[in-house]
Amino acid sequence: MYEGKGGSIPEHDFEFSRLAETGASVEMRGGCYSACTLLTSYFPKERLCFGEGAPWRSMRRGMI
Repeated sequence: MYEGKGGSIPEHDFEFSRLAETGASVEMRGGCYSACTLLTSYFPKERLCFGEGAPWRSMRRGMI
């Protein structure tokens, strides 16, 4: 993923669950804003990679 800007939670929920079922790994590059934080719910840490400069932001907490 590159620059996940958020969006519809149900749409991302469906997309991420389908992708996780394939056994794929995910590499996040660029910012993660809101909905893409769901990735951590579907993928074990062994299948997640966050590149440099990939800040996480949530609507309530700001930058993580």
